[in-house]
Order: sequence, then structure tokens, then C-alpha cells
Amino acid sequence: MVLIDIAIPLALYFSLKNVIGVVYALIVSGAPPFLFVVYTAIAKRTVDLLGCIICLSFVLSGVVSIVSGDARAALIRDSAAKGVIGCMFLITLLPIRTRWLTLKPLTYIMSVQMLSEALCTYTDKDGKVHSMNVCEWQWEHIRYFRISMYGQTAAWGFLLVMELVSVVLMVKSTLTVDEIVIYNNILTSVITSTMI
Repeated sequence: MVLIDIAIPLALYFSLKNVIGVVYALIVSGAPPFLFVVYTAIAKRTVDLLGCIICLSFVLSGVVSIVSGDARAALIRDSAAKGVIGCMFLITLLPIRTRWLTLKPLTYIMSVQMLSEALCTYTDKDGKVHSMNVCEWQWEHIRYFRISMYGQTAAWGFLLVMELVSVVLMVKSTLTVDEIVIYNNILTSVITSTMI
């Protein structure tokens, strides 16, 4: 993941910025993570909600970057997508329960999707055999698992929104575009490695 999300985009950006320009180099450098999301969706034959949001934000921000022609706007576009995803993490923390919808933390929803094949089979006290998704079983029976999912969702949401704030501050500062690209990728890798 580090290779696709950080190393290849940095290599593409620095090798292409003098050839095709900073804005187009930023757009091309965002392609590997985008293509990986598309490949994963096709290979697993499932629609990943988070992946769709990333793909949509990549396409929209690429169009905005090309139309504006501003390298700093292109830098904010990537972080804006992360900020939107961070807000989605935080929204799923709201205690909304209706007949049609019960919000659960986004990390739980993603865990259920990733572990959809992992089943927990157990026998209840009446001798009846039950089978359900491991994450769903843990959600129902392990209080610490629920607390952990809420904590992870809050942390991801907060860090992704703060990453957007930090990039906006860097763009508004006197840093060069190259410095912002480097610092932003370092920040992204630190956030990702901290949360994983």
C-alpha cells in the first residue's frame, strides 16, 4: 500500500513535473491509487463505498485542477477528498437509529465488507446452531469491540480532517509546491502508519 499510495505518486510527480508541468504531474501522480481502487473493485467484484468516493473525488478534482491550472489548487484537491472522507467517518458516529437506518461506525462497516467471507458458527444455550459474520458477532457480543470501532472511526475522521487543515495552511504559507508535495506525503504516511 505504501508503494501505491506514496512511493509511486512521489516518483511520478518529481519525474514528470518538468516535462508536463506541475498541475498535470499532480494529476498523473494521483492515478496509481485511483487505478488500484478500480482494480480492487473489479477483482473482488464488489462495490466499495469508500473506493467509489475516492474515485469520484479523483475525477472531479482532476477536472477542477485542469480548468483552474493552479498547482496549489491541485494540492488542495487531494486533501479535500480526504477531508470529505474524514467527515463521513465522523458522521457515522452520530447515534441515528430509525426503522430504515441504523448508523454504525465506518470502520465497522468497512470491516464487515472486508471480512464478509469470515463466518462465526456457534451453538446457543438451547442447542441451536447459528452462523454470522465475525464482525457482526463481535459487534453484538463484545463491548470492547464496539468501543474500539467507535474510537478508530473518531481517530480516522479527526486525522483526515486535520490533514486537510494542514494542507490548506501549507498552501497559504510561503512553502514551494515541491515542499508541500513532500510534506503532504510524509504527513499522509505518518497518519496511515499511526492508524494501522
